[in-house]
Amino acid sequence: AVMSGSDRVTLFVTDPNGGIYTASGSPQGGWGPWAGVSEGRCKPGAPIAAVMSNSDRVTLFVTDPNGGIYTASGSPQNGWGPWAGVSEGRSTPGAPIAAVMSGPDRVTLFVADTNGGIYTASGSLQDGWGPWAGVSEGRSTPGAPIAAVMSGSDRVTLFVTDPNGGIYTISIKLRKL
Repeated sequence: AVMSGSDRVTLFVTDPNGGIYTASGSPQGGWGPWAGVSEGRCKPGAPIAAVMSNSDRVTLFVTDPNGGIYTASGSPQNGWGPWAGVSEGRSTPGAPIAAVMSGPDRVTLFVADTNGGIYTASGSLQDGWGPWAGVSEGRSTPGAPIAAVMSGSDRVTLFVTDPNGGIYTISIKLRKL
């Protein structure tokens, strides 16, 4: 979910067939109808990462049924662009993706890959995506969730669980494309 106005929320869900849908509204003003997002597909019930860019566009990230990492950008009012792969990134099917706005219209992603390695990539639909790179030597379980928060203009702090259930954190300086 993202705030798409001073009192408007835009929600994103995956349906039981893996379709990706969105609806906008507010508890006070009511909700609009559900609409598909560019015929995207992912594992039924999989999480969708959403960030609101400075240009009032929402950028979505999903892990598809084959483990590929994909993105689409747009808005419920103006429609959605096509889905595109993010630098051939891979994780487990339906794995969560952590996404933070790391600059004007720039997004940084974090994901636990199929071996539990923690990886990051940065970029945008307009400028392209940099390659995936390992984050320190951190390990998690394959496809595990990662929490990411901007902790300065060029730093992000991550929180992960290791394969034994321990909770770890790291603060890293963001790299540029």
